[in-house]
Amino acid sequence: MYFIVDLEATCWEVSKVPDLNEIIDIGIVVCDDNYNILDSWTSFVKPKINTKLSGFCKKLTSIKQNDIDSALYLSDVINNFISWFENKFEVNPNQVTWFTWGSWDLKCLTADCNRNEILFPFSNHRNLKDIYYSFRNCDRSDKISLKEVILRENIAFNDKLHRGITDAFAAAKIAKLIFDSDSSRFV
Repeated sequence: MYFIVDLEATCWEVSKVPDLNEIIDIGIVVCDDNYNILDSWTSFVKPKINTKLSGFCKKLTSIKQNDIDSALYLSDVINNFISWFENKFEVNPNQVTWFTWGSWDLKCLTADCNRNEILFPFSNHRNLKDIYYSFRNCDRSDKISLKEVILRENIAFNDKLHRGITDAFAAAKIAKLIFDSDSSRFV
């Protein structure tokens, strides 16, 4: 079993200090050992420092201010996910390998957990973007986005990207494509 995580965070058209990005949306797709989708989980997250979303952030993510105003803080959201996952799958999520598209989500979750003094909820992380680059022999200097891979691989996908659950589903489809073509990439 695996899960694929995607985060959305506070953002601005002109970047602030990157560490000030706070998670506002989490999407998680749970897959079996063959990367078939078993279930999904999503939640908005209320930021503590940058409580007002920028116009750029709202436009990019389609997340509304009232979505995060009424959300729980990160510690409660993580506890809700852990409870849901353990009840549904009878496995501690800390024992499950998790994937993200690139390293940004790992860095953002690590920074937000540290900032909020929360025990990091996951363990073995894998970067799906690196696996894809190796799978397709892409040049590392190419900055290939999730959207570009969806188009390049002709993956059927009609949802708007830049939402946690939507991007997690897209990444799960890429993981399935790679696994079906060359499962040794995930060893």
